[in-house]
Amino acid sequence: MYIPKYFKVTNVDEIWDFVQKNSFGTIVPQNEGNQLPLICPWG
Repeated sequence: MYIPKYFKVTNVDEIWDFVQKNSFGTIVPQNEGNQLPLICPWG
């Protein structure tokens, strides 16, 4: 996926802060029946 330079976030701490504050995750399996783990490091 193309991300324009001015939208690209490379600071890992900033990314984790955003995920923790918004509390969401997205899982997209490739085939029906696949199981994917979602690891929640903050609890």
